[in-house]
Amino acid sequence: MSESRKPFYAFLVFLGVLTFVYLFRYVRRTLIRESLDDCSYHTVLYPVRMPKSTKMYFHFFYNGGKYEGATKLGAEDVGFHWNSSEILNKRYWVEVSCEDYKTFQVNWDISVPDTLKYVPENGWAKIPYGLDTLKR
Repeated sequence: MSESRKPFYAFLVFLGVLTFVYLFRYVRRTLIRESLDDCSYHTVLYPVRMPKSTKMYFHFFYNGGKYEGATKLGAEDVGFHWNSSEILNKRYWVEVSCEDYKTFQVNWDISVPDTLKYVPENGWAKIPYGLDTLKR
């Protein structure tokens, strides 16, 4: 391998890794969406803590149980100008798979109104009260 070709090969390796990462993320999101389309419910997600600025721990209730989890978040989720206290003081909609509560998707675009006090034990089939039409 000649010295003049090393940057070219390094660039090819970089492109290969980048392609793999994006392909992996695409396949993962597609599988999650398919699982949620098969059977899912909507409920309210309660943020608990954010020890890092990109990871949020939360819980939600379903069928009499309390389920805990974590998710990563970024500017594409909550916008560019946010802080952890702002995130922790809100509630969010989460769509959870009926098969596995670890398969979920947080809906950052639709606010949970402060007036919503009652959450059914089994959640909702879709976001209730026409709120799904009110995007941020």
